[in-house]
Amino acid sequence: MNKWLLRLSQATGLLLVLLTLTSALWPAPTATNQKNSLALRQIGHNYLSLIGDVSTRIPAVEEGDNGTLLLRLERNIVYDTLHQIARAVLSDYGIRADYTLTLEDCGSGKVFLGSLWPGVRADEGSHGEGDAACAGRDQETRCANIGLAFPAQQQAGTPFLTWLLGGFGVLLFFAGQLTPAPQQQLEPALQLVAGQRDYLQLGRDCIFDEKNHLLIVGDSKHKLTYREAKLFGFFANRPNEVLARADINEAVWGEEGIITGRSLDVFVSRLRKMLVETEGLEIKAVHGVGYRLLVV
Repeated sequence: MNKWLLRLSQATGLLLVLLTLTSALWPAPTATNQKNSLALRQIGHNYLSLIGDVSTRIPAVEEGDNGTLLLRLERNIVYDTLHQIARAVLSDYGIRADYTLTLEDCGSGKVFLGSLWPGVRADEGSHGEGDAACAGRDQETRCANIGLAFPAQQQAGTPFLTWLLGGFGVLLFFAGQLTPAPQQQLEPALQLVAGQRDYLQLGRDCIFDEKNHLLIVGDSKHKLTYREAKLFGFFANRPNEVLARADINEAVWGEEGIITGRSLDVFVSRLRKMLVETEGLEIKAVHGVGYRLLVV
């Protein structure tokens, strides 16, 4: 049972690690993908409407590698007017995060005007204003495009809880390697005299103490009868050998002189039930010959 729990813990641990790596490497969806893009288009629309342009088509918003949204209006833009429109639109859209509003040169794409703005307060409404580095200053006339970015969203990484789950997954995955091997757990249960190793290790999790008639399979300990121990000892000392019924009967019951016809099959059936919990260890019938103890 323990080995199945170990396998389950390792599979669960591997799944948690993979989920953590996926979360870290796969870009997390943010509001910039849709809501912020719509807000920027609304800013462009309101600005053009204010200057009397009701026919120009608002282009699609582009998203740069650093998460900055760009609206290519390609015209002269008054920054003070733009920032007031932007705060009103962001307020209407319920966007409260800090943001940068910039003007980029149409030709070079370099930012020549802009500022980092605190997020719109819930009570600010549609007419909130604030102090900024570029507000109220003389502005050169230049063809510009509008840039909008949210630094807090750009810097947001994988949540701490996700990393915590990933660490827990690593511990689960290596649980099997940190857990003592089955034979190391079983050895103390033998209670051997003077520390002598008078037992046989069969397969991965089966130990047979022939002297004390003790068979340990996984977490189960079986006290064998004299005849069961003698029969299993005959098998255990000849792993994977095909043993004839006559030879088995002679070795186990020969001293009695009288052998009951089905005794061997009955005792083999008992031993098989004891070995059902282990893997790679089985007493198999060889048709027309006898039996063999198959050890993988």
